[in-house]
Amino acid sequence: MAKKPLPVFEHITVTGWGAKGKAIAKVDGLVVFITGAVPGDVVDLQVKRKKKTYAEATTTRLITASPDREEPFCAHFGICGGCGWQDYAHAAQLLNKHQEVVDNLQRIGGLELPEVPPILASAKTQHYRNKLEYTFTAQRWFTKAELDTGEVIEDRKAFGLSPAGQVRQGVQRGEMLAAASAQRCHPQLRRGLRHRAWTGLL
Repeated sequence: MAKKPLPVFEHITVTGWGAKGKAIAKVDGLVVFITGAVPGDVVDLQVKRKKKTYAEATTTRLITASPDREEPFCAHFGICGGCGWQDYAHAAQLLNKHQEVVDNLQRIGGLELPEVPPILASAKTQHYRNKLEYTFTAQRWFTKAELDTGEVIEDRKAFGLSPAGQVRQGVQRGEMLAAASAQRCHPQLRRGLRHRAWTGLL
């Protein structure tokens, strides 16, 4: 018996945010965790996984952009598994993080709290990470643009970051270095490793 096709939801207003860069909406009482949207967006969604009480979906069309939506500053946003909210204004992120802390302590923890002060914003909102795990592989991940050419891909070696959800497959070396991600994302990278990476020895 063929599986029933997963539904498409149209003109859905995104109302909240969740863990790992996923936004949240409710459709007929069903909680939907969304990849590729931010709170305030109006979008069309393709459901990828559906359970009794929740579903997971990806954005197929952005109809109306949230006033808090921003252009990501990194060329690898959406592929790399880090920095899940680059497309969401920092001030809005802080409000959501503040509410998440309050909800966890009050609603889940059952604690009575005094008024919780707002989160203090950092002056540095980009290139501040101090820990990343890099991948070295002879069977790298291919971009959609590469696959669409239909040509045989000879260069399969890579040094870089794994795409989200694909821990063993690295980002193509030239793309990685061109974006200066190794330096900007990892300021504490050892000098010897940084030198070898930038001189093409890895």
